[in-house]
Amino acid sequence: MVVRHYWLVPAMSTHLIYGPNKARFDEQSLGVYESAGFTGTEADQAAATVLLFVIGAAQGEAAQAAWQAQLRRSGADSDKELREVIAEVFEIAQGFPRLRARIGSGATRPSGDTFEFGLHSLVAGLESRLPPCGASVP
Repeated sequence: MVVRHYWLVPAMSTHLIYGPNKARFDEQSLGVYESAGFTGTEADQAAATVLLFVIGAAQGEAAQAAWQAQLRRSGADSDKELREVIAEVFEIAQGFPRLRARIGSGATRPSGDTFEFGLHSLVAGLESRLPPCGASVP
């Protein structure tokens, strides 16, 4: 959704984006975390943490979609622009040993599994905060 509506992420920083659909999402989300065993503030924090992770992950794709739309509107050669940006990124990275090594190895882009890795890690971290099954919650 954020890629289709790439203007949404920047709009979140300047406008209150809250209505019945967001309220419905929040209600259902809290239900998921409460069903998992989170209570009160911890359910709020868990829901907010996952939502912020998802928005942050989508921000990069939204920025790319916005850039491509800008190129289309201007009539620019998107392939040429992309080659120039990549060349500039590589040039800048040469001054940093870890980045230079990754460029040399071909590992310059995160794999498609990056989002899943992050989300699984986040969920595992949240899960570790839950009381053991059968334990009473204070």
